[in-house]
Amino acid sequence: LGTKLKAVIADNGAVYITLGFFMSLLDHLQTWKDGKSKIFAAERFVVSITPTLGNEKKARYVEIDGNGLLGRATLWEDGSLELEALDKESEQTAIQASHVIATAAELGDCLNWWLSEIAIYAPPET
Repeated sequence: LGTKLKAVIADNGAVYITLGFFMSLLDHLQTWKDGKSKIFAAERFVVSITPTLGNEKKARYVEIDGNGLLGRATLWEDGSLELEALDKESEQTAIQASHVIATAAELGDCLNWWLSEIAIYAPPET
């Protein structure tokens, strides 16, 4: 968690400064994962998430193993998000998308799309 100062000017001209706490986008990955635990269990997906990695540019990874795919979502602290999944049998890319995220809601939308694509994946017939 981080802290954020907010200054508010009242009608009478007084300035009030409040100290608030905010959650970084990197922290929201764990919140998203925890919120999807029933889906992961029902689909028998194995899901892992890394702690925050890196010094200059921090990042976290979410990996999903299931439905014949190995998926990875990589989120950097600047909001860059890479979503991908490889077909485990053919080793071909099944999902590939890049986004720049500004809010937790956008992050959730992108991760939910990625999860749904993994859940409905059907390998191409050979």
